[in-house]
Amino acid sequence: MKILAFLGLLAVSLSFNAQADSAVECLEILTHNNASDSFAYTLNVDEINDRYFGNDHLASGIHYVKAMLEKKGCSRSQVNFGRGALGRSKSRCQMLAPHIPTSMACYIESNLGYFFVTRDQMTKVHVVYNRWD
Repeated sequence: MKILAFLGLLAVSLSFNAQADSAVECLEILTHNNASDSFAYTLNVDEINDRYFGNDHLASGIHYVKAMLEKKGCSRSQVNFGRGALGRSKSRCQMLAPHIPTSMACYIESNLGYFFVTRDQMTKVHVVYNRWD
């Protein structure tokens, strides 16, 4: 019975280690093998599977970050948008200039770091990735 309990704990431990290794792999992709702590990426909305989120700007921002991660080669299991560096993530979006919808910017936390997402008036989405210190 003790052996089964030990094997169960070992399996759970290996699972957590595999997830951590997986996240490190994506982190290396995003930082270009630790060449820099931040990078800017541009997406063309016409080249991704875009969805309409209405006024849910945060859902839209997370969608664009996921599209960028997928394009770079990270899998969905490597990023957790519910966890930030200090526990639960504190993501949000707001207009930087009041009453100017094109000034909408999103701040999105994840286990890998945080992202700023903006969109131009045409088809480009700009995602800035920053690694946690």
